[in-house]
Amino acid sequence: MFGKNLQLEGAWLEIHSAQFNGALFTLLNGPRQGVRAEPDDERAACGVNRAVVINQEIETGFLVQTKRLHGKTSAEKASVYREVSRGYSHVLAFELGEMFAPNGEIFDEETVRRLMEIPEIKGMKHSSLDRLTELRRLELRDAVRPEFRIYTGNDLGINMIEYGSDYLLGLATFAPEKFAERDRLWEAGDPNYYALSDALQYLGNVVFREPVPAYKHSAAVFLHLTGRIPSSSTHPKNAQRPAWEAGILADCARRLGRTVTSQSSATANS
Repeated sequence: MFGKNLQLEGAWLEIHSAQFNGALFTLLNGPRQGVRAEPDDERAACGVNRAVVINQEIETGFLVQTKRLHGKTSAEKASVYREVSRGYSHVLAFELGEMFAPNGEIFDEETVRRLMEIPEIKGMKHSSLDRLTELRRLELRDAVRPEFRIYTGNDLGINMIEYGSDYLLGLATFAPEKFAERDRLWEAGDPNYYALSDALQYLGNVVFREPVPAYKHSAAVFLHLTGRIPSSSTHPKNAQRPAWEAGILADCARRLGRTVTSQSSATANS
């Protein structure tokens, strides 16, 4: 069944983060909104603190993993998440494979179960890049809390929406309008969904190859090739793709029906 995917149409996101004793709490807000950190002695004692949305119209918390919870028991991890989520109406958790970032961790099933039992946490992004692990998350969700959302972060398996996942994909940054088109086709039962999904997956397989963090450079190259941004340069500390990246991404763009407006080298900061 097609899930109701997280849609933030027509809005650029500002990401505000506050780190307190190793627990990173990130809030996603609409334009011209902000957050402030409010000290809380009780929560500080638990190793967390609270960030508050200044504009209360949007109040969605996004809990990003920290190395400081690596090695803790499932009960200890759940206790931290429960404390930092308290007072918010809608919070999303996140499990991230270490191939993306060293602070990431794929939780054991008991930890996931405990997080699902926290009322404020309405869903979780799952980025293991492993289809079987995500299927087990869906099975657990159906048994424990059917309304809980699993947002796939599997850019190597974007058709997880066919199995019950929603999505929050880095790949959607490359061509958001194509993902919107794909979603409409899937919802309508239109068989054209499959060809478009395959073309998007082809792009995903290319840009999320190892080293995985270099997908951000691939994104810059793709967006530059298709005329969305003026340069393919990324931060000098970001993992880089080879000079031939532009050639293979131009083929990906053409398969998606996108016009290639630049044939510049993929080399960043040039």
